[in-house]
Amino acid sequence: MTRSLKTIICFLLPVVFIAGSYGQESPKENRIENNLKREIAFIAADTLPAETPNGVSYDDTTHAEASGEEEAIVNPAGAGSIVPGLSLRNVPKQKRFSFGLTLLLGTNHYHYQSGEVTGKSAFAFGAGFYGQLNMGFFAIRPEVLYERNQAQYPGGVVRPNALTVPLNLVLQVPESHPFGGYISVGAYYRYTFSAKQGDREINFNEYFRNEGGISWGLGLRYGDVTVGVTKRYGLTDLLRKKPKEPALRNRSIQFNLSYRF
Repeated sequence: MTRSLKTIICFLLPVVFIAGSYGQESPKENRIENNLKREIAFIAADTLPAETPNGVSYDDTTHAEASGEEEAIVNPAGAGSIVPGLSLRNVPKQKRFSFGLTLLLGTNHYHYQSGEVTGKSAFAFGAGFYGQLNMGFFAIRPEVLYERNQAQYPGGVVRPNALTVPLNLVLQVPESHPFGGYISVGAYYRYTFSAKQGDREINFNEYFRNEGGISWGLGLRYGDVTVGVTKRYGLTDLLRKKPKEPALRNRSIQFNLSYRF
C-alpha cells in the first residue's frame, strides 16, 4: 500500500507542476509585455522619454522588477491625449477668441508739419476693451478706448475727450504658452467729442473731430497679464488750416497694461 502510494505521488507531482505552470508567463516575458505596453502608451501620447517613473530603461540594459499592478502616467488635465489618462504634456490649446481690459499711460504732443517744429508734451491716458482673433503666431486685435491725449499749445494745454478705435495685426508667441511677447502694426480712427483749452471750450469749426493714423507696438506677456508700449502717428490735420498756419498732428507714446479674461 505504501509503495503504491509513493508511486502515485511521484507520478502526480510532475503532472501538478506542469499543469500549474502551464499558461503562466515567465518574469522575462512579463517585463517584455509591460515594456511594450508602455511604449505603445507613450507613442500614443506623442512622447517617448528615456526612462519611465518606475525606473524601466528603454535601452534594454536595466529593468526594475514589475510590481504586478497596472501602472499609468496620469495627466491631471485629462485632455490632449489619444489614450485617456496617459500623457506627459499638459499644454492648453490656444483660444480662438480672447477679450480683456487695457489701460494706457504716457505722453502726447503736437507735431507741426512745416519747419519740423515739435510742441511740448503733456500727460495722456486711456482705458478700454480689446478683443483678439488668434490664428497661431498671428492675431487680429481691435480695441475700443476712451482717450485723453493732452498736448501743450500756445494759450494753454489742450484736453480732448475722444473715442479711439485701433485695429492691429499682431505677430505673437501663441497664448497657449505661459510666457510670450508680441509685435503689432496697424491703424486707428479717433473721434473727438469734446475738448477744452484752459477753461475755454474748443470750437469745432476750427478743430477737426475726426482723426486717423498709424500705430505700432511691442510687449511681453506672462499668463493673462501683458505689458507693452504703443506709439501712434497722426496722419490727418487737427486744425482747420488758416493762412500761414502750419498743419498740426498728434504724436503719442504710451505704456499699456492689459488683462485677459
